[in-house]
Amino acid sequence: MHFELGGSVLNINSILLTLVLSITSTAMAQAGVEVQHADLKLTLPAEPMRKTETIEGQPGTKPTEQHQLIVNQSNGSIIVWHQEASGITDPKQALEVARDAIVKVAGGTVSVDKEFELQGHPGRYFIVPIPKNGGEFRVAYVFANGRMYQILSVGTPEFIRSDSTNEMFKSASLSEE
Repeated sequence: MHFELGGSVLNINSILLTLVLSITSTAMAQAGVEVQHADLKLTLPAEPMRKTETIEGQPGTKPTEQHQLIVNQSNGSIIVWHQEASGITDPKQALEVARDAIVKVAGGTVSVDKEFELQGHPGRYFIVPIPKNGGEFRVAYVFANGRMYQILSVGTPEFIRSDSTNEMFKSASLSEE
């Protein structure tokens, strides 16, 4: 079957094939990418860039390596990292300090702030608006097995609340040792 549109003949099979490929690629993009990052498992919206940075610690402590997964999209970014933190003696306080550092960077005030546990390990979840550009940070920190983990999305409010970002936060789990 053929259709004529503005002098062009369109084959119904070509139209259907284009539609099926479009639906398939959209579904694949929405499916996400499952990753293992040290003991943390989660689903990211796309294949991440992997990066390691040396992070200076508090005065009197050694620098540590921070292992990062980064996904940049047009309206936001995802940054998941872990670093050794075996010297932490008060995880609750360390989670609060990490939260406060993001709040300072954002220049806003916390709009959501919750303590939680991930498989028995302490965590902190929060959202902070970024007044200067209308964006937001949505962050979860977890302290587990001598490591600090960060799951962070930053971008437009639509990005940090998108289905793929929600899936990332919901999918987070720790490997059993």
